[in-house]
Amino acid sequence: MKYVTLSLWMAPEVRHPMHQFVVEHDGYEASYLLRGNDIGTDLQTLLFHVDGFPPEPYRVALEQAETVREYAISTCPDETFFLYVQDSPSATGHDLVDALTRAGLVIVSPVAYHADGTVGLTLVGPGGTVQQAVETVPDGVSVDVR
Repeated sequence: MKYVTLSLWMAPEVRHPMHQFVVEHDGYEASYLLRGNDIGTDLQTLLFHVDGFPPEPYRVALEQAETVREYAISTCPDETFFLYVQDSPSATGHDLVDALTRAGLVIVSPVAYHADGTVGLTLVGPGGTVQQAVETVPDGVSVDVR
């Protein structure tokens, strides 16, 4: 087994609009993808923990995001919140999921969407499978192996 920690970066116009919201707004440090079902399908269901406050501007951005089909926000006492969301991934999102979700490979939770525009994640699996995943990340997404 091998593991690799990756930092991914993509241009703002390619980045998911809710990740771009975190980048552009003070008070939001990161959103952490905790779990997801139907990842890579046309409608995926995801659970995030958002390190940011207040939730109302985030809610407005969710309403404006064309890919978001349904969502619910639950606030926490520490000025963070959980987000349940049903979302349709972009073409780049589909390609990225295809690269990183293959037989024998595990994405370790959480996947962190940082305010600096990067996405941090760890992959675990056989060396060749990990390498193949890194090599097939779509064009327009830069990969820094750490």
